[in-house]
Amino acid sequence: MVWEYPMEAAARFTAAHNWAGGSYELAVEIGPNDDARLDRALTALGPALGVADWYGTIGLEPYRQQPVPGSLASWKRHGSLTGIVRLPDGRPIVCEVLVVREEDGSDWVDFGLPFGALERAYPQVDDLPLAAIDTWLAQAGENLYAAIDYQLGLIGFPASGGDSAARVLAEGPPEKRTYGYLIPIAGRITYLPSTG
Repeated sequence: MVWEYPMEAAARFTAAHNWAGGSYELAVEIGPNDDARLDRALTALGPALGVADWYGTIGLEPYRQQPVPGSLASWKRHGSLTGIVRLPDGRPIVCEVLVVREEDGSDWVDFGLPFGALERAYPQVDDLPLAAIDTWLAQAGENLYAAIDYQLGLIGFPASGGDSAARVLAEGPPEKRTYGYLIPIAGRITYLPSTG
């Protein structure tokens, strides 16, 4: 498939600009450190988001490397997983998965859309469809919850560790929300969008 600019540029692994500036995230607090549970979450993430293949390096374009499994073993080997995902309007963009393992705390899986690539996909900042991206990430979070019942999901920048399931359980979600919240209630996800 041939993509025209800016789509092609936003999906290039070797374009250093694509990985710059941090990422807009779906960060999921999986729960207490548990390798098997974390592996299940990483395995379910690609299908939940529609990412066909994961790769171990941004130093080569996908057609020059073999895909790797979306798994804890792959993350441990490569330090992150990278792929290409289609945004709600069909634009392809690079994406990454990072894992945060809090010492004596929770495991987090962070799916990120790098701001450099978002800038390439949407050269006019006002054109960036954050509401549509938030809704799409919330749906992906619901799909992921069907595969592995996590404790909390956050959508925004930077989302990982921006709140905790323990705090939300004790005090409830904030009225003014920097992040979108995905909160498990009675076996289902309740999505509370960011208030700005």
